[in-house]
This record gives sequence, structure tokens and C-alpha cells, in this order.
Amino acid sequence: MAFHLTCDVVDEDHWSLQEYRTWIESNEMLLREITNQTVPYKEISVSVDIRCDKNGSVSLPWPARAKHLWKMSVSNCILFDFLKEYNTTHYVQDSLKVLELVNVTMHNDNQEFIHVMSNFKKMSNDYFCGGKQLEKLVKRNVRQVFKAIHKSNKQTIFHQTNANYGYSPPFLLNNSARELKTGENNETRLNEYMKLNERYVALGQEHGNISSRCNFKYLQYIDESYSSSMAKHHSHFMSERASYPALKYYNMSHSRLNHLSPMILEWRRYFPRMQFVDMSHNRIKYFSSLAENGLSNDTVGVLDLRHNNITTITPDDLQTLRIHSSSVYVDIRNNPLHCDCKLSAFVNFSKNASNELLRRYGYLSSMACATPEQYRNIIVSSLENNFCEATEFILVKGPVIALSVCVVIVIVVTGLVIKYRKELVILAFTRLHIRLPCRRIVKGEDKLYDAFIAYSEDDGQWVFGTLLPRLEMPAENGGPGFKLCIHHRDFPVGGCIVDNINAKVDESNHTVLILTNNFLRSYWCKFEFKAAFNQSIMEKKRHLIIILKEELDKRLIDADMRRCLQTFTYAKAEDKLFWDKLIFALSDRKVNLNLARIRELNNNADMVGIAVEADREMDRVNGIEQQNLAGAIIAHPEGIIIDGIWNI
Repeated sequence: MAFHLTCDVVDEDHWSLQEYRTWIESNEMLLREITNQTVPYKEISVSVDIRCDKNGSVSLPWPARAKHLWKMSVSNCILFDFLKEYNTTHYVQDSLKVLELVNVTMHNDNQEFIHVMSNFKKMSNDYFCGGKQLEKLVKRNVRQVFKAIHKSNKQTIFHQTNANYGYSPPFLLNNSARELKTGENNETRLNEYMKLNERYVALGQEHGNISSRCNFKYLQYIDESYSSSMAKHHSHFMSERASYPALKYYNMSHSRLNHLSPMILEWRRYFPRMQFVDMSHNRIKYFSSLAENGLSNDTVGVLDLRHNNITTITPDDLQTLRIHSSSVYVDIRNNPLHCDCKLSAFVNFSKNASNELLRRYGYLSSMACATPEQYRNIIVSSLENNFCEATEFILVKGPVIALSVCVVIVIVVTGLVIKYRKELVILAFTRLHIRLPCRRIVKGEDKLYDAFIAYSEDDGQWVFGTLLPRLEMPAENGGPGFKLCIHHRDFPVGGCIVDNINAKVDESNHTVLILTNNFLRSYWCKFEFKAAFNQSIMEKKRHLIIILKEELDKRLIDADMRRCLQTFTYAKAEDKLFWDKLIFALSDRKVNLNLARIRELNNNADMVGIAVEADREMDRVNGIEQQNLAGAIIAHPEGIIIDGIWNI
């Protein structure tokens, strides 16, 4: 008589196998009374189905022995206490026929694991070879999590892997940390992990000499699909440390496998009655080394390699299919075939309808290309005999076209860089705060002002309302922080105007002319222009900066001004890069003088303190002043072309 128990574990509730054991013991008399008139008491079987939700957990110590328990199914749960009964001798008869673990996470304590493995000689045979009565084993999407569990219930995850307990002995680990939480004591935790990992390796080497062998003579069905991180030596221990004389179905699909293990390549040796091996939806590329080891029955086994990464079928692959056609049927449909010259032998084979192998593997002639693009979804057998030449041409044409496009792009970009090199240098300085090394170094004295502004009284509103706020904005506020000289503000009271103009022009690195018709009508503006022009001649430097703010009346332009406009590069106020170019022009001497001062400090330093101060000055200029000079640049509808800034 069969009983079926279902339990939903939700909201962080907990269920334990011990609860079932207690329940079956306390209801033993009742079960005897129920079954006395129908079946013998020993023929009672109980199926337990545990379903979890919202962090529900289950205590399930291996080998899950309990009275009358023939099926245990656990899904979507967190499992604890897997190692708890490693040295327990069970006097209850092993009646478990079906074990299903689906979407579960097994939590194990690191120290407990080390203790169990260090005392593996005390491990009971019930634990090491548990589940000898199993007929069906499902471990789908089972994840192992090893933790250091503290009294404060805080958990530090050190290691996660699909260790596949039970039929691969539990000491099989992948020897690689999956997650290590960071924190204040991360270095200490890392040292603990390294020591722990060394112990894992030592235990693995020690347990590698175990001669015990388990015999699962009733097991017919194993499902280990969706195992994203299978243990490193899982297949070795499964094949060399255990025997499966009755196994007929083995599923390792969706497990990110990159190759066929020796256990699968020689599957008849290890699984003499195997009928179906599902290796689909992995990343396997080759199968030609499949071996033949006989067959214990008359059926033909199936090796399912669909939806893998087999991109070509070579003559060796066809030979493998031909040799093993009487014992193994290999299914390689739905693989991404790449139809190039390597596939030519298979293309010719697929067109030979009289071929005996093709009659057995009928699907081969209907396989389609996945790449290259022009052959996508085209049936292989329909390809022309010269497809290989066309493919080679395409393979050559593609790189040639790509190279040609790259060359054209390089030429175009180079031309644009050459054409707009001046603008690029300016924008690199003002927008990206990069001072390109190709910029001409301007030598000069450390003068009081960065610029003397020469303008007409009638243009004062634009000068005071727009120009000065933009250029004199302090560096700490994101502006360039220039120090400008304005005759309304900086001329000493009572001094001679001529002397004041000559003195201030001489004390300034640059003179900026705001050139308008009002400027040309003003006597003093013309005098300021001549003073600045003479200063440029005396210094033999690009002292003069001309801003053309409006269209000039040619009748107002005298001979000196006309000669200057023909000789010097001037700026138009509507230029989109007005502020970029103006700040770039005004900052050349300021930056270079500061850099020269820094070099002088370093060259003349005869004490450590002076050298340190020079380093600080260098950092200040490069990291703060130069960037702040450029930081004030934003989009503005006006523009400037600066005399003397193109010598780059």
C-alpha cells in the first residue's frame, strides 16, 4: 500500500527528515491496523514531496534512510545537514527507490566538512555508498555552497560548486573560490580561505587513493542536467569508483560542458546497458574519438549531441559514425555548421543517396548551414560543388573591404586633423584640459597683468558686462582667473594718460584691442593701438590680440591699422570658438611662465625642502591652474581668432 505526503514549506519555514521519522514511528500501530487486512506491513511505501517557496529550508542528511520511505522529492529548497550522519550506522532497511532534488541549494559548513573528511575512515558504508536501492536519481540544477557559519548567524561564503554528493564522493571539489565577500577583514578572510583551500587539496589527494567501489545495481535513470559547475573529477569518480550495471538513461544537458569526458567517449565500458545519453545544449565541439566497448543487449544506444557547438563534420567524424553505427546512434542535429572548405567532404557525402551510412543517418542530408551569412539556413546537400571557392573569395573579400574602409577612414580623419589642427589644439586645452606638447613655448617676463584691454568708451557696456566677468572669474569658481588692466579702473589718478598707457601696456603680457568703428574714431584708442604695436615690435613677440567686434568702415581705417590688419591674424566676435580661442591665447605665457618657474625651482634646489616645494608647485599648476583656466569655457555664440596663437 502506498501513501503520498505533500508538504509546502514557505516563508522561511523548515522541514526535517527527522520529522518524518518521528511521525512514522508514532503512527506505526495505526499503519499496522490499516494494512493488516490488505497487505503485509513491510510492503507499505511512503512518497514524500517537499516544495519550498520564499527561502523555505529542509534538513536532509544523506543517505536519507527512513522506514517505508521509497521516494523523496525536494524542489526549490535550501538543504542543510547533508553531512550530519556520515558516521551513523542505520539499522533501518534502505527502501529509497527514487530521489529527486530539483533547483536546490545545499549549504555546508566548512569546518564540519573538514572534520568529516579528516575522519573519512569512520565514514559508514551506508553514507559512502548510500542509495544502493535507488532506481532513479534526479539532481537537476543542484548547487553546493560551502560557508563559514558563525554564532552570530553571519555567513561568509568561501566556496560554491556543484560537488555532486552521493555518487561522486563528497570530497570532490573544484578547488576554486566562487565568491569571497569583501569587508574590513577581507585580508584575514582571504588567508583563511587559502588555508582552507590547501586542506581541500590535501584531502582530495588523500581520498584519491581510496579503493572502495560502490555498486548501484538497480539504478536505471540519472539526471544531472543544468549543472553549471560540475566537479572537476566528477566523471572520473563516477566511472572508476562505482559501477552501474543497469543504468539506461543519463542526462547531462544544459551543463556548459566543453568536451566529452572519457566516461562518455567509452560509455559502453562503464554503462553496458545504456540506451540514451543526453549531452544536448552544451558547448561540445568534437565527437570523433568515440570508442567502442561492446554492448550487453541488442538495443542501439543514442548519444544526443544536439544544440552544441559542432561547427564542422570531418571525414574522421563520418568514420566514427560508420564504425559505431551498429551500437551507437549519434544525433548532431541543430548544431551551427560553418560551411567552408573544411566541410567540403561532408557536402559531397550528403549528396550520395546510395551511401549506407546516409541511409541510417538520414538527417545528415537535411542539415543546414549557420554561417557564413550568405549560406545561412541553406541545406548542405544543396550546395554547389564550387561553394568552397566562393567561400574562400568571400573570406578574402571581407578583410579586403574592411581594410579598405579602415584606410579611407584613416585618410579622412588625418585630413580633418590637419585641416582643423589649430582648433583641435585649442579645444584640447580648453575643453579637455590637455596641453599638447606641440604648442610653442613663449618665453617672457612675469608681468603684472595678463592683458591690457583697449576699447572705446562707447563699447564699455560689452566690456564690463560680458568680457570682464568671463575672463576675471576666479579659478575656484571655475573661471580662468585672468588679471586684466582697464583704464577706468587701474590707471593711477592724476597721472599722464600717455605715460599710463605706455606703462600698463609694458606691464601686460598682451594687449587686447576691441576693434570697432567707435575705436577707430577715438584718438586715445589709436594711441593705445600704436603703443601695443610698438610693444610687439620691441618684444618681438605676439603681444597684440585684435578682436573684430563689428564690420569696420574702411574710411576710418588709417594706414597703420590697415597694415596691422593685413599682417596680424584678427578675430571675429561671431566665431563659435570665441571664448576658447581668447582664453587659449591669453593663457600661453601665464602657463609657460609658471612651468619655467617650476623648472627653475627644481634646477636650483639644493635642499630637499625646496625640491618638495617645487613638486607641489608643479602639481598646483598642472592639476589646478591650467585646468581652471580652461574650465570656464562653455558654448557661446560669439568667437575670436587670435593673433599669435597659431604658432603651434
